Amino acid sequence: MLLAGDVALGLVLTTAALLTWRFRAPRRRRQQDELGQLVTVILDSFGLAVLLVEGVLPGAWLIGSYGVHGGQIENNLLPGSSIDGLLRAMVLGLAVSTVVGLRRYWRLLFPPRKP
Repeated sequence: MLLAGDVALGLVLTTAALLTWRFRAPRRRRQQDELGQLVTVILDSFGLAVLLVEGVLPGAWLIGSYGVHGGQIENNLLPGSSIDGLLRAMVLGLAVSTVVGLRRYWRLLFPPRKP
Protein backbone atom coordinates (compact mmCIF):
# COMPACT_ATOMS: atom_id res chain seq x y z
CA MET A 1 0.00 0.00 0.00
CA LEU A 2 2.74 2.45 0.91
CA LEU A 3 4.74 1.62 -2.22
CA ALA A 4 1.76 2.55 -4.40
CA GLY A 5 1.52 5.82 -2.47
CA ASP A 6 5.25 6.47 -3.04
CA VAL A 7 4.92 5.97 -6.78
CA ALA A 8 1.66 7.94 -7.13
CA LEU A 9 2.84 10.93 -5.09
CA GLY A 10 6.23 10.81 -6.81
CA LEU A 11 4.58 11.01 -10.23
CA VAL A 12 2.33 13.89 -9.13
CA LEU A 13 5.23 15.85 -7.63
CA THR A 14 7.44 15.17 -10.65
CA THR A 15 4.75 16.30 -13.08
CA ALA A 16 4.09 19.49 -11.11
CA ALA A 17 7.82 20.24 -10.81
CA LEU A 18 8.46 19.60 -14.50
CA LEU A 19 5.60 21.85 -15.57
CA THR A 20 6.75 24.62 -13.23
CA TRP A 21 10.41 24.21 -14.22
CA ARG A 22 9.63 24.11 -17.93
CA PHE A 23 7.64 27.34 -17.94
CA ARG A 24 9.88 29.28 -15.56
CA ALA A 25 13.32 28.41 -16.98
CA PRO A 26 14.87 30.91 -19.40
CA ARG A 27 15.38 29.65 -22.97
CA ARG A 28 19.17 29.70 -22.90
CA ARG A 29 19.36 27.70 -19.68
CA ARG A 30 16.97 25.08 -21.02
CA GLN A 31 19.42 24.13 -23.74
CA GLN A 32 22.60 24.05 -21.66
CA ASP A 33 21.98 21.68 -18.76
CA GLU A 34 18.47 20.38 -19.35
CA LEU A 35 19.30 16.73 -18.65
CA GLY A 36 20.95 17.52 -15.33
CA GLN A 37 18.00 19.65 -14.26
CA LEU A 38 15.58 16.92 -15.33
CA VAL A 39 17.35 14.25 -13.29
CA THR A 40 17.48 16.57 -10.27
CA VAL A 41 13.75 17.30 -10.53
CA ILE A 42 12.89 13.60 -10.73
CA LEU A 43 15.16 12.57 -7.84
CA ASP A 44 14.01 15.41 -5.60
CA SER A 45 10.34 14.74 -6.32
CA PHE A 46 10.52 11.02 -5.65
CA GLY A 47 12.74 11.58 -2.59
CA LEU A 48 10.16 13.96 -1.14
CA ALA A 49 7.36 11.51 -1.95
CA VAL A 50 9.14 8.66 -0.14
CA LEU A 51 9.79 10.80 2.92
CA LEU A 52 6.18 11.95 3.05
CA VAL A 53 4.57 8.55 2.46
CA GLU A 54 7.02 6.42 4.46
CA GLY A 55 7.73 8.85 7.29
CA VAL A 56 5.27 11.69 7.77
CA LEU A 57 2.04 9.82 7.03
CA PRO A 58 2.75 6.79 9.28
CA GLY A 59 4.20 9.06 11.96
CA ALA A 60 1.14 11.31 12.02
CA TRP A 61 -1.12 8.25 11.97
CA LEU A 62 0.79 6.75 14.92
CA ILE A 63 0.63 9.94 16.96
CA GLY A 64 -3.10 10.43 16.32
CA SER A 65 -4.03 6.79 16.90
CA TYR A 66 -1.89 6.51 20.02
CA GLY A 67 -3.38 9.73 21.38
CA VAL A 68 -6.94 8.51 20.82
CA HIS A 69 -6.65 4.79 21.65
CA GLY A 70 -3.53 4.48 23.81
CA GLY A 71 -2.11 0.99 24.32
CA GLN A 72 0.98 -0.36 22.65
CA ILE A 73 2.72 1.45 19.82
CA GLU A 74 2.67 -1.65 17.59
CA ASN A 75 -1.14 -1.74 17.71
CA ASN A 76 -1.45 1.88 16.53
CA LEU A 77 0.69 1.68 13.37
CA LEU A 78 -0.69 2.45 9.94
CA PRO A 79 -1.41 -0.82 8.11
CA GLY A 80 1.62 -1.66 5.98
CA SER A 81 4.10 0.33 8.07
CA SER A 82 6.55 -0.84 10.71
CA ILE A 83 8.46 0.63 13.60
CA ASP A 84 11.70 -0.05 11.71
CA GLY A 85 10.45 1.96 8.73
CA LEU A 86 9.44 4.86 10.97
CA LEU A 87 12.82 4.86 12.69
CA ARG A 88 14.66 4.81 9.34
CA ALA A 89 12.55 7.73 8.10
CA MET A 90 13.19 9.61 11.33
CA VAL A 91 16.97 9.08 11.12
CA LEU A 92 16.98 10.12 7.46
CA GLY A 93 14.87 13.20 8.25
CA LEU A 94 17.18 14.18 11.10
CA ALA A 95 20.25 13.75 8.89
CA VAL A 96 18.76 15.85 6.10
CA SER A 97 17.62 18.52 8.57
CA THR A 98 21.09 18.65 10.10
CA VAL A 99 22.81 19.00 6.72
CA VAL A 100 20.39 21.73 5.59
CA GLY A 101 20.80 23.58 8.88
CA LEU A 102 24.58 23.42 8.68
CA ARG A 103 24.60 24.62 5.06
CA ARG A 104 22.37 27.56 5.90
CA TYR A 105 24.52 28.45 8.91
CA TRP A 106 27.67 28.20 6.77
CA ARG A 107 26.12 30.55 4.18
CA LEU A 108 25.20 32.94 6.97
CA LEU A 109 28.81 33.04 8.14
CA PHE A 110 30.33 33.06 4.64
CA PRO A 111 27.86 34.45 2.09
CA PRO A 112 28.53 33.48 -1.53
CA ARG A 113 30.40 36.07 -3.55
CA LYS A 114 28.47 37.74 -6.32
CA PRO A 115 30.26 37.76 -9.69
